[in-house]
Amino acid sequence: MSNRDDALGGKSNHLQQIFNKVSTHLLEQNERSVVDTTGTCAYRGESGKMCAVGCLMADDKYHDGCEGHTVHSGGVMQILAGSGIEFDYQGDVLHLLEVLQKIHDNHPVKDWAYSLDKLAQKFNYNAPHLRGNHGFAADI
Repeated sequence: MSNRDDALGGKSNHLQQIFNKVSTHLLEQNERSVVDTTGTCAYRGESGKMCAVGCLMADDKYHDGCEGHTVHSGGVMQILAGSGIEFDYQGDVLHLLEVLQKIHDNHPVKDWAYSLDKLAQKFNYNAPHLRGNHGFAADI
């Protein structure tokens, strides 16, 4: 653990928990969350699918008014905060959510495990469920 992690207390654990939940969700779902009529990625898509950020939204906090807005939107951040996501001054949580969303929206599904593994390595997340994937993915 770095001195920065020591100084920040549980923040690194919060980031790890977010990474664990999202990476597990994406790999189990193994399909993008989209609006069927347009193919546009959605926080909550057709057939109960959820994107990388959508899976962090509590059912009782989510509303379809957030669709089409980025994770930076006040409304989306409010839903996430009400769902237990704690944002930090340094922006580390928001940055992690952006990268996870990018993987969901822009990387081929077949490359998700590799992309998530590269993200885990880059930020020192514990991710034994991702190790050993030798696929190809764009740089994070």
